[in-house]
Amino acid sequence: IILLLLANGLLIFKNVRKCDFMYKLKTLTILSLAVGDGLMALYPMAVFTRILFSDFRPNSCSLIATCTVYMPYLITFVYGLGLMVLGLELVQHHKISSLSKNSKLICSLIASSIPWILGLIIILPLGLANIDMDTCERSQTIDQFKALIVLGIILPACGAVITSFIVKCKDQARYQQLVSSNPQVMVDLNTHNAAYDKAPLNEQKESTPTAPGNPYPRPSTLDRPTYTVEQQYLTHQQQFYEPPSTQPYALPTQPHYIHCGNQGGNFILAATPMGIMRIAVEVASDSTQRRNRLLVISVLYFILVTPLAFFLLGYSLNPDAIPMGVVASVTIGNIVFWLNVIRSVITPIFMYGYSDN
Repeated sequence: IILLLLANGLLIFKNVRKCDFMYKLKTLTILSLAVGDGLMALYPMAVFTRILFSDFRPNSCSLIATCTVYMPYLITFVYGLGLMVLGLELVQHHKISSLSKNSKLICSLIASSIPWILGLIIILPLGLANIDMDTCERSQTIDQFKALIVLGIILPACGAVITSFIVKCKDQARYQQLVSSNPQVMVDLNTHNAAYDKAPLNEQKESTPTAPGNPYPRPSTLDRPTYTVEQQYLTHQQQFYEPPSTQPYALPTQPHYIHCGNQGGNFILAATPMGIMRIAVEVASDSTQRRNRLLVISVLYFILVTPLAFFLLGYSLNPDAIPMGVVASVTIGNIVFWLNVIRSVITPIFMYGYSDN
């Protein structure tokens, strides 16, 4: 309980400090997942702790029933769908960023609440079905439990990994498409040297002069059409580089590439026919880092939550399973159960770094 509250409390505090967190789908989704994990510590885990280590005996059957459904089924379902929402946010990030402030707020609230809405519509009724809340008598069938496990654990876990993998592959394919289809200029923001990769053979492949007061290099051929820069350059350290000079850039008409930083990321800069040089689609280094971390979080989530589902389906609910003895079954059951619980500590730690990007 303490670890859950610490891990998720720090994650909540970090994101709530951002004054515009309500307008960012990523931040609001991370907050909703962290609140869900924190609620698991304060509600079902606290109730079960009091039952195990004190004389507390709840009078309400609904209290025990809802705690049993919330942990591990409902929160696991919500977290898996939340990771899928984060993956879709990565794909549609630029469309969402172009919305008005009110539209961003509405989009963030709706998208971040979808996992909880679906969980309350699907998982909670399925887990509480066939339970007499007056007498606490349970008439649930094995098929009902199997459906709860598949819908609450296995499908969200598989969906999160598949979505994250598709998002990562889509990022690489999109980047290759940009490189092959857009006229570009590439500048190393650390050394301010132009890197003429794939440039025409007659182009100079050496450092180029810089306009007075401007740290960004200009190609050596100055009799080309000129373009002005109207967007800022964003590095993976979240620092903004603003062109300090209003002097126009003289760009070659042939495509060029800019290598950015020392982490292999690239800025895609496109010289448009209207004479404006813009960042074409995205800062690839930041986007790639987020995609990689989301894939890591999804894989960890899958590894930690699915053993419980496989144990329940393969042994506890399988009448044909070979008995393994009381000690072995209780030991394995406790291990896979606590793996599922500790997920609420491990994934927020990795999510803490994800929210930095």
